[in-house]
Amino acid sequence: MKKVIVFLIIVGGLIVSSNWVYYNYFAISKPYFKVEKEYRKSVKKHQTLVLGHSRAAFGIEDSLIEGSFNFASYGENNIYTYYKLKGLLSEPNQNIKRIIIPVGLSTFFSNKYPEMADHSYWNRYLDYDELGKAHNNQSEYWSIFIKSKITPYAHFVIAELNKKGKILKRKKESFHQLKSEEEKYAFAKESIEHNFKERNYYDSISLIYLKKLLKLCKENNIEVIPIRFPVSKYYKKVFSKKMEENNFDEQPFLDIFQAYQIPVWDEVNYFGDNKEVFKDVHHLNEKGRTEFTLYIKDKLN
Repeated sequence: MKKVIVFLIIVGGLIVSSNWVYYNYFAISKPYFKVEKEYRKSVKKHQTLVLGHSRAAFGIEDSLIEGSFNFASYGENNIYTYYKLKGLLSEPNQNIKRIIIPVGLSTFFSNKYPEMADHSYWNRYLDYDELGKAHNNQSEYWSIFIKSKITPYAHFVIAELNKKGKILKRKKESFHQLKSEEEKYAFAKESIEHNFKERNYYDSISLIYLKKLLKLCKENNIEVIPIRFPVSKYYKKVFSKKMEENNFDEQPFLDIFQAYQIPVWDEVNYFGDNKEVFKDVHHLNEKGRTEFTLYIKDKLN
């Protein structure tokens, strides 16, 4: 029995120490944790939060809108946005009056693979039991939650190994290095096809969590500004074709916004065919972000 106790103490010590090293020396350099650290510095000042996926992260320059903070994170769907906002609202000193969120088919998905998210970050926000019930797979989500606490660095290690492997296999070309229109449309198609392999678009879980998000905002008197962020003509054309092929219809989530009397700001064509404002097929560059943010600022006022 003593040997077992000693063994458990040693294992527990190794887990605690390795987790401490990960969070204090590796996690802090990751975008998720960097952004959150900045948010914590002046919580009371942030009346407007930008939440959601990378289109919002690249699309709004918070320094240009007084009292705003861009808390969007790559790959963040409305399920994660709901849990993040719920977690922030439960904390002291918060002063959230408005949220800006991206809206469109790319926002309303749930991950096909629970491991897809970086749970070393999300394990503080997600309700794994509730999420497991929604997916009819509580055991798997509880397993992921436990692993995220015992070995939070696992996702980090795997991601680093995969990244190195990809670099060795193929150096991916930059969007702006592509010469022909055909190459750029192919680039957009490759990007969209990858996302469709990883995600379940337009499933019932996504819509359930959209309702939960809007209900949470209504209960806390938070204004919701859903925006269709600008994307390039390449992305629009390929994505529209993909929607037609899969018989996707945006009406279900539009009906939910309408039920809550929340208008959707459709700005997807704001830049038209201007290619100079995009860093890739569906993210704005610094120039585009600045112009678009000033436009949104005027519209908010």
